[in-house]
Amino acid sequence: MFNPGFASGHLMTLLPYMVDMSVIFCEKLREKAKTGELIEMEELAARLTIDIMGKIVLQVCLPVS
Repeated sequence: MFNPGFASGHLMTLLPYMVDMSVIFCEKLREKAKTGELIEMEELAARLTIDIMGKIVLQVCLPVS
């Protein structure tokens, strides 16, 4: 009943991209942590979500936010 895009086999092919984007997200968090700056994570998390969804849903590689 679900869209084939949600099939576990298909999602496994996208896993390397999701991991790469998550690594970039973690690097950005580490940069902010080093400065001691107080930040809101909402914007960074939203950008991560949009980047991953853009790749998966639209099959478009967006530049890293």
